[in-house]
Amino acid sequence: MRSSSTPPSSYFWLTLLACGIFTGILASFVDVTTELLADLRFGRCERGFWLTRRVCCLEAFNSSHCLLLEGGWKEWVPSSDVDWAAAFASSTTIGLFFSLLAAWIVRSLSPFAAGSGIPEVKTLLSDAELKGFLSGWTLLAKTSSLVLSVSAGLCLGKEGPFVHLSCCVARQLLRLVPSLRKSPLARMEVYSAAAAAGVAVAFGAPIGGVLFSLEEVSSFFPAKTLWRTFFCALSAAFTLQLVDPLGTGKLVLFEVTSHHRWQIAECAVFLAIGILGGVIGSGFLALNTAVVKIRKSKWKSFPVLEVCLLSMFTSAISFSSPLLLSSGTSFLSSLFQECSDLQEEGDVKEWLCPSSSHSASSLIFVLFAVAAVKLILTSFTFGAKIAAGLFIPSLCVGGAIGRGVGIAVQLATSDGSTFAMLCASSTRCILPSLYAIVGAAAVLAGVTRMTISLVVIVFELTGGLEVILPAMLAIVSAKVVSELISGSHSVYDRVIEEEKYPYLDTKEDLPDTIRTVSDLLSEVDLFVVSAVEEVEQLKQKIKEVKRKGEAGVAVVHSLTDMAPVGYVPLLLCVACLHIVSCPCSRFAFISSIEAALASCGEEERFLDNEELCIAPPSSVGLRRVAAFAPPRGMRDSFLDLSHTLDSAPVTVFSYSPLKDVLELMRKQHRRYVLVLSRGRVVGTVSRLRAVEVCREERALAASLRRAEARTRGESTSVVRHFVAFASRMLKCLLPSRGRNRRGIGDDGL
Repeated sequence: MRSSSTPPSSYFWLTLLACGIFTGILASFVDVTTELLADLRFGRCERGFWLTRRVCCLEAFNSSHCLLLEGGWKEWVPSSDVDWAAAFASSTTIGLFFSLLAAWIVRSLSPFAAGSGIPEVKTLLSDAELKGFLSGWTLLAKTSSLVLSVSAGLCLGKEGPFVHLSCCVARQLLRLVPSLRKSPLARMEVYSAAAAAGVAVAFGAPIGGVLFSLEEVSSFFPAKTLWRTFFCALSAAFTLQLVDPLGTGKLVLFEVTSHHRWQIAECAVFLAIGILGGVIGSGFLALNTAVVKIRKSKWKSFPVLEVCLLSMFTSAISFSSPLLLSSGTSFLSSLFQECSDLQEEGDVKEWLCPSSSHSASSLIFVLFAVAAVKLILTSFTFGAKIAAGLFIPSLCVGGAIGRGVGIAVQLATSDGSTFAMLCASSTRCILPSLYAIVGAAAVLAGVTRMTISLVVIVFELTGGLEVILPAMLAIVSAKVVSELISGSHSVYDRVIEEEKYPYLDTKEDLPDTIRTVSDLLSEVDLFVVSAVEEVEQLKQKIKEVKRKGEAGVAVVHSLTDMAPVGYVPLLLCVACLHIVSCPCSRFAFISSIEAALASCGEEERFLDNEELCIAPPSSVGLRRVAAFAPPRGMRDSFLDLSHTLDSAPVTVFSYSPLKDVLELMRKQHRRYVLVLSRGRVVGTVSRLRAVEVCREERALAASLRRAEARTRGESTSVVRHFVAFASRMLKCLLPSRGRNRRGIGDDGL
């Protein structure tokens, strides 16, 4: 028989269906609005300013013909009438206005709207609490800032923030279903499904979205969640296909039209691209971390000014090359196409395909330079106080490098070259577009440390089966190399560490330590309150708890025996500060801190012959708390906490190994545990403190390894890691003289 507290299954499916549908509609709105505002930086359609350049030029043969048509596209500053400086000034001014508005919206409405939101979603799905992260204001600010920042021409993408937007949509739907909202496990399942729906609408990859939610963001993912997540991602992708905001009629974003079988000899180049992608990913992490430290120390008080300077600097650099001036999506689409399949797009095609005016060597230099510029711009832009994604810029950097490598290999295997015999049996032996796809996957793997989900996303993104094995080889090698250089933490893990979010990774091994819980308790103060506490004393203790950064306070029977009664979370403690007494000598709590408790004269209820003061029906978030009758004459000075606490918190002994306690908090998603010694409360351990301990232990272990290596005279540089990695690869690939025909050495198994 179903428990009354268990949410009905039909509510689950309807909520997931609604989440997928609304996410698809929201993604369609963002795509259309972003394309329109990005085109408005350069001109307008004479038939209507609300028409994008793509729709306005449907009847034209090419972009040049569209400028000549009546009712076609008209530039703000025609290049034939004035010089280059006027066009640059108009585009930069409009982009600066968009950037200023995007930063102002984030600063005014919701600071949580900045960034991609994926680190915060990972923290949220570990059962941590980030108040205001999924609010309606955050949804509005994130959507507006994302559209404006991408339209401004900044080096960022809109795909990553879709994960945050979809979770915001799920949160608004959960407000309509109290049975799901009050269940922590149900909330986590819905948010996991929403994250998959965000990736599904971002790349048109529902299966990749499910694997992304499983691999990257979710800490709680049981078997039943897999099917529910797929259903939500499927409904989002189907809605996006039905709306068809770009008018292509296809869900595949970068469809590959050239198909051919690659050769075994190219695997060495794919492996080299993967190694290069791992190095680039590690370099991006190092550069972005340095920029974040400078931003926090010197630019923390000027977020809007920083965004405006980034916009002006990006516009100045972008006008130096048509490859930089084009949007990330169109540039990536051109990189993934062969020269014979590219449409006439002026300078973009001219700088991607060798011709009489541009040699292959010059194109390689230009593509590598464009990749370096985009990498530096992305390192400075990611982390600014605007909505910004990382997927498309990383793919553009890798795609440019991969296409440059492909052109170099194509040049090396041409007639009369050194490796011409490799392409003797085929007229189209080397396709630079295939190398562009492999390079894009390698750099994104080096930055985000994604593996299985990235392979599927690349396949769904391009629709090419022949790219799967090369992409696998590049992704694995990029992940191994990047972890050898900069550790296993991705760019999102670095953000979590910088912001000090209470995130315990369930997929990472805990650090080995011999410390016990008692060693941790000696470093912090003990905060306890009795079951009946004077209001003024309670306020002082709660202020001290907030100042120390604790998660709450332990409640004991009395301060003399210290017998455990329960635990009061910090948010409820803060709500206690806003208590007002009712004329009927009873108290009432409300969940919203900002709301004020209305007088009980509006409505009075009776329960078990006990009077309870409650707010009027118009007040939301009412928390009814049974009252405790203190001595007569002191009813306005005392408050009973026995009905507002967690009466069954997890408790551990003071001599418990610290690693076991951390494992318990990580696996059970506990935000706090009580520490007992001989039946007395001696302290508490919060999730935030547990995260700090993990970081301290890992840093200590790393320093000990470095010290041990120095005493042995070994090098701890990156070169040693590469030498060890190369030696292991050679041992696996090259045949050994000591092996017999079965592949087993003289020593046997």
